[in-house]
Amino acid sequence: MRMEMVSWAESSRIANLSCADAMVELKSRVLPRLLYGLESTSFRERDCRYIMAPALKVGLNLCGTVRTLPHPIVFGPEELLGLGIHDIYLTQGIRHLQALSVYGPMDTSLTGKLIRGLMEQAAVDVGVGSSVLSLSFVKFGSLLANGWVKTLWRFCSEFNIQVDDWIPTIPLLRERDQYIMQCAYGILPAKDTSSLVSINMCRRYLQVVSLADITFGNGRTLIDGIMKGVRQRSSFRTDVQFAPSYPSSADWNVWRSFLTKLFPLRTDLGRWTRSHQATCRLSALEEAVFIREGLGWARHRLISGSRSLRSKRYALQGVDIEELPAGTMVSVVEYLSNGLVCWGGCHEAPDSASLSVNDSQGWLSEAFGLERHIFLQDITGCTLTICSDGSFKSDQGTASWIAVLDGKEMGEDLVVPDGPHSSYRSELAGIYGVLRFVESRKVLKTDLTVEQNLELPPLSEIH
Repeated sequence: MRMEMVSWAESSRIANLSCADAMVELKSRVLPRLLYGLESTSFRERDCRYIMAPALKVGLNLCGTVRTLPHPIVFGPEELLGLGIHDIYLTQGIRHLQALSVYGPMDTSLTGKLIRGLMEQAAVDVGVGSSVLSLSFVKFGSLLANGWVKTLWRFCSEFNIQVDDWIPTIPLLRERDQYIMQCAYGILPAKDTSSLVSINMCRRYLQVVSLADITFGNGRTLIDGIMKGVRQRSSFRTDVQFAPSYPSSADWNVWRSFLTKLFPLRTDLGRWTRSHQATCRLSALEEAVFIREGLGWARHRLISGSRSLRSKRYALQGVDIEELPAGTMVSVVEYLSNGLVCWGGCHEAPDSASLSVNDSQGWLSEAFGLERHIFLQDITGCTLTICSDGSFKSDQGTASWIAVLDGKEMGEDLVVPDGPHSSYRSELAGIYGVLRFVESRKVLKTDLTVEQNLELPPLSEIH
């Protein structure tokens, strides 16, 4: 395009055109050739200036206009006293937005399918889950390769254009899960874009998106192979397609340095959400892990002598089973030559849409994520004694309550909800669980007794 403009400028210079003819030639013949097909181009602003330079330099002189005229006047509309010459960079951005809005939602359009594919792949490459057009280009623009989407993203950022598109997000897998690239941006210096790119290269090679993809089932411990750059055999991201990535040894050094700063996590990632397809489940009762094999499951027994308080090893060879036993937890295993390594698991968060706040069992499950094994019964007209207690150990708060009725007992262990954990919150979680249980069972008369040695701080200090 630059060579065409140079050729036209040289021909027009020796053609001895009048000022009026030169302006008509510039607007009706030269500019339409530049503007054709801008929907599919990916020019940066400096590229557009370079392409238009010969035409403006000679064309403005032929039109009797000073060639050093400010660009806002050259590219301004005629009704605002401008020359009415199109800026191909601005026109390119507008046409990209038009193509996105017109063809993007069309399922039957090949152009729409191509645009959606490019947008979805860009979201995977950047690794922050949502569409790139909703992210800051200054923060994450360096993570995306040059192309149609990045050109549109840069254009929207420069002109402060907010685009709400229909691109599906990459879901997080656990309650306190975070995207790896957001963690990296928070740890690295703001101007260290090279390290951010290196971390993203390694992340794409390992085909991971969030912290849940690189930690064991306990939500705290990093999988050893991730530090060594070994891609895991099982993944929760089977529906995400990653583009090929080839990180260098320098990139892996930056990756290991980043993981060293990030792990171990101060708090676990919480319960698993319902937005994933579990490929591994742990049964502490049967001392076995269950790995998904096709449409079924394979049972891998605990290796004799593997009694570590932290990790356990299970047999590599599994036995096919028809269905999972009750009470299993979602977990993650690492494949090693001497067995499957597992660091515990965690239950799934309940589906809040199927729970009723008026039902005590449903509310407690929704609020605390419990698997209840109690026997509720009709307590109308009876005297029910309920006690609660809280505990705070290893930066984790827990609580429990127990109800006694005619010599029978029922109760539950609770998990303190999200937020800063402390001994006070643990005690209050137990009391709160009791009160909601009593409220849900419609108990008319309630006597609340707090033990004498429990010293609670002012309400302003309790989070």
